[in-house]
Amino acid sequence: MSAATWSPWRQPIARVRSVDFWNRRERRLEKKPAYDWAEWLRALDGESGVYAFRDRETHGIFYIGHSRTGRLYSTITRHWQSWASPTNRTFDPTWCECRVLLCSDEEAPILEAIAIQLAQDAGEPLDNEQNGRSYMPDDDDQPF
Repeated sequence: MSAATWSPWRQPIARVRSVDFWNRRERRLEKKPAYDWAEWLRALDGESGVYAFRDRETHGIFYIGHSRTGRLYSTITRHWQSWASPTNRTFDPTWCECRVLLCSDEEAPILEAIAIQLAQDAGEPLDNEQNGRSYMPDDDDQPF
């Protein structure tokens, strides 16, 4: 395995702006937020790795995932989009912070499993399937 290290916790948004969109159901023009992603996040395009989301205020980690085949940027930002399917996990990026660990395609699922285990060992069980939140100590010397 590589000697990869976790990035610091960062805000994913550079700027929030309002855009117009046509609500077909209501048949009217409405406003919705649009996000300009931070440069560090856009730089993940073409990378593979593991990522974690935490609540900005409580620092509780609530989701850990991985992405392979150079799609880390699109995988992370997909969590902040609206989906019709209830199985797709979406979160409000204005209250999230994100941390990434760049690694190879082969290492990503293994390192994700290790990160989840470390998170579970550090506090309440992390529940990626049910959107449970795990509130753990913030120790910069440890991944979680």
